[in-house]
Amino acid sequence: MKKFLLITFFLIQVLASQAQDSLTHYLNRAMERNPEVLQKYYEYQAAVQKVPQAGGLPDPELTLGVFLSPMEVVNGSQVANIQLMQMFPWFGVLKNARHEMTSMAASRSEALAGTKSEIIYQMNILWLDIFKIRQNIKFRNRKLEILSTEERLITAGLVTSQKNAVASLNQGSEEKPTVSSEPSSGMSGMGKTQQTGESRETSAMSSGTMASASGKNLSDLYKIQIDKENLQEDLKNLTEQELTMTARFNSYMDRNSDILVITPDSIIAQIIDTSTLFSDSLLMHNPMLNMLKNDLQSLEARKKMAAAMGYPMIGVGLDYSLINKSEMSSSSMNGKDMLMPMVKVTLPIYRKKYNASKLEADYTQQATANSYRSGYLNLQNDFRETVQFYNEAQRKIALYKKQLEITDKILRIAVKSLSAGGAELQDILLIRTQKIELEQSLTEALVDNNKAIAKINLIKGSKN
Repeated sequence: MKKFLLITFFLIQVLASQAQDSLTHYLNRAMERNPEVLQKYYEYQAAVQKVPQAGGLPDPELTLGVFLSPMEVVNGSQVANIQLMQMFPWFGVLKNARHEMTSMAASRSEALAGTKSEIIYQMNILWLDIFKIRQNIKFRNRKLEILSTEERLITAGLVTSQKNAVASLNQGSEEKPTVSSEPSSGMSGMGKTQQTGESRETSAMSSGTMASASGKNLSDLYKIQIDKENLQEDLKNLTEQELTMTARFNSYMDRNSDILVITPDSIIAQIIDTSTLFSDSLLMHNPMLNMLKNDLQSLEARKKMAAAMGYPMIGVGLDYSLINKSEMSSSSMNGKDMLMPMVKVTLPIYRKKYNASKLEADYTQQATANSYRSGYLNLQNDFRETVQFYNEAQRKIALYKKQLEITDKILRIAVKSLSAGGAELQDILLIRTQKIELEQSLTEALVDNNKAIAKINLIKGSKN
C-alpha cells in the first residue's frame, strides 16, 4: 500500500510539472509579466480615467472681495462682495467629450488585446521552432549513428580486402615453374610455360580488382567522414539557435534567458475548415481593425464637440454684497445685504480656431478611415496567403505519411532479404537514412501547419 501511494504521488508530481511547463502556462505567465502587455494595460487604465474628466462640468468660480475701508452706499456701507459663477458648455459638448474619451479607452483596450494576440502568436512560433530544432538535433544524431555504422562496415571491408590482396600476392609468388630432369618436347614445354603465365595473369587481374574495390571503399569512407563533419557542424549551429530562441522565448515572460523551455516529443496537426473562413464576419474580432473603428467613433464625437464649442458658454451665478448699517440713513433697506442673480455668456466671435478644429477632426477621421480600409485589405491578403500555406502543409503531411508507410514496407522487405542473404546491410542503412529524412520533412510540415493555424488565429483575433 505504501509503495502504491509513493507511485501515485510521483505520478501526480510529474503531471503537475508537465501542466506547469505547458505552452498554456507560458502564455499565461507572459500575459501577467510581459512589459509590453503591462504598458498597454496601464495605457488603457489611464484612458479610462479620462472619461470622468471629459464629462465633468467646469469648476465653479468663487470670487471674494473685501473693502479695506467700507464703501458708503445709499443704504449703508459695503464691506465685502462675494460672487459665485458656474459655467455650462453648450448642449452636447460634455456628452460628445465623454463619448470621445470612452471610444479612446475602448481603442486602448483593443490595443491591449492586439498586443496580447501578437505576443501569443510570437510565442507559438518560437515554441514550434524550438520543438523543430530539437527534433532536427535528434534526426542528425540518428544519421550520425548510421554513418558511424557504415564507417565501421567500410573499415572492416578495407581490412578484409587488404588481407585478401596480401594472400593473393603470396599465392602468386609460391607458384614457381617446375624443371624436369628428362628432356621434353618443345610443345610440352611451351604448354607448361603458358599455364604458368596464365596463372600469373589471373593473379594480377585479381589483385587489380581488389585494388579497385579497395579504392572505391576508401573514397566512400572519405565521403562519410565529410558527411559526419557536416552533421556535427549542423548540430553546433542548431544548439546555438536553440539557446538564442530559448532566451527570446523567456524574455516574453520576463524571466532568466537560460531557463529550460519544455516542449513535447511530438505534436499533432491542428485542423480547420477552410471552406467557411472567407466571410463578411471574418475580421470582426481583429484587434487592430476594432481599434481603428473606435478611433473613428472617437473622431466623430470630436467633430460634434468641435461644432458645439463654436456656440456660447452660459454661466449662472450669484453676487452677494455684505452691507453694514449707516447712521445717516433712515431707509428701511439700511444695512440689508444685497443678493443679485447673474448670467454670463461667452462670445465665440473668433471663428477661425473653431473652424480649424472641425477641419482637423474631419481630416483625421478620413485618414483613419483609409487606414482602416488599407488594414482590412492587407489582412484579407495575409489571410488568403496563410490559408494557402496551411493547405500546402496539409498536403505535405498526407504525402510524407504515405511515403513513410511505403518506406516501412520497403525496410521490412529489405530486413527479410538480409536474413535470406539477398541484401546488404548498407542497403538497409540507406533506407533508414531515407526514412529519417522523411520523418524530418513530416515534422517540418507539422510545424508549418500549426504555424499557419497560429497566424490565422492572430488575423481573426481568436482568443485561442
